Amino acid sequence: MGRAGKAVVWALAVGLAAALAGVLLMKLSDPVSLGSGAGVMLLVASPLMAIGMGAAMLLAGRPKRVVAARAAERADDAKEPQGAPPLPSVGHVRLGYYKFKMGYADAVAHRMQAEMRVLYDREPGFIALHVVRCGADELLSISQWETRYQAEAAVEREIRWMRSTAPAAVLQTDSHVGGIVVSERR
Repeated sequence: MGRAGKAVVWALAVGLAAALAGVLLMKLSDPVSLGSGAGVMLLVASPLMAIGMGAAMLLAGRPKRVVAARAAERADDAKEPQGAPPLPSVGHVRLGYYKFKMGYADAVAHRMQAEMRVLYDREPGFIALHVVRCGADELLSISQWETRYQAEAAVEREIRWMRSTAPAAVLQTDSHVGGIVVSERR
């Protein structure tokens, strides 16, 4: 059974369970009680619950977009065995991908150099900032943080900065936060 089939089965199961719970509450409670009212609400909401669960199941199985190079595809031999504990992280990174209208990437990169370092220096846990040109009109912002919470907070902070700096120039954005599991330096 495919992903869509599983989503339909889950949706029907959740909707049916909610409807059944609603009917039982209505039958077992006094007609003017809180239990009966909850039963009516469950019965009425069961189609919405089914649709929501089906949509959630469909979306949960979708592959995630990857901004950085697909290292896992190139290193099939280095795959972690299933059931192995996750590697401990030694810091966290926030990756921000930006695609700009033609000719804006250099100007935004210069402003990032001047302004983002000052903005991030004020924040606890900030370690480093790198801005990488990955195409004629594309930039990748990489900021390193001590904790995942700090890296996640940097996502909204940088997007707000980008919206105020170059609102008409940004065509596409994407953000990812992850723990650093390997870090090697010379």
